[in-house]
Amino acid sequence: MEYNLEELTPILIKLSQKYTSFDSTSISYSTAEQLMGAITYCLDMASQGEDYSLSTSKLPLEELYEKGLAAVNEKTKQALAEYNQLMKNFKTYNVVVLKDTVRTGLFEFFKHYDTRFKPQDTILTLDYPVLYDLSDKKGINAIAPYIKCITIEQRFLSRFPREMIAHILNSRCKAYRLLFDNIVE
Repeated sequence: MEYNLEELTPILIKLSQKYTSFDSTSISYSTAEQLMGAITYCLDMASQGEDYSLSTSKLPLEELYEKGLAAVNEKTKQALAEYNQLMKNFKTYNVVVLKDTVRTGLFEFFKHYDTRFKPQDTILTLDYPVLYDLSDKKGINAIAPYIKCITIEQRFLSRFPREMIAHILNSRCKAYRLLFDNIVE
């Protein structure tokens, strides 16, 4: 969806007040740009929701923004629950980039993800490639399907003995542990 600056200014003013903890009325241009990105991300999230209908689209933008922010928070909460479930039986198969991205990177994402002021930031680069193109996604809209992809891969790989997977990977490339390849592929 596209919005004009006049429509978004009241939301930007309120969000910038929260950003500065009501201590200041001025923010830098880059901060205003970041907050505007947060607003449009949440508005887009609201327009993608299951309950988005003609009646919802007629809501004032401020209410639509709040619905979108709530959707971002809910999606983040669900993704974190899925991540915690994934980590219970997560296997790295000795692939460094898989371990670093999932164990360390995703953990840090949830630790630092700012749903109110920077929901559009993905924070990490998702170095371990999954078999689904996420290049056009940002923030939790990239992370949630990434976790689903890793979960599906882990479920698939768990059907085979670990030694067999290691043997196949090793026969393909002796330095498979250091490759930036998808191991299911």
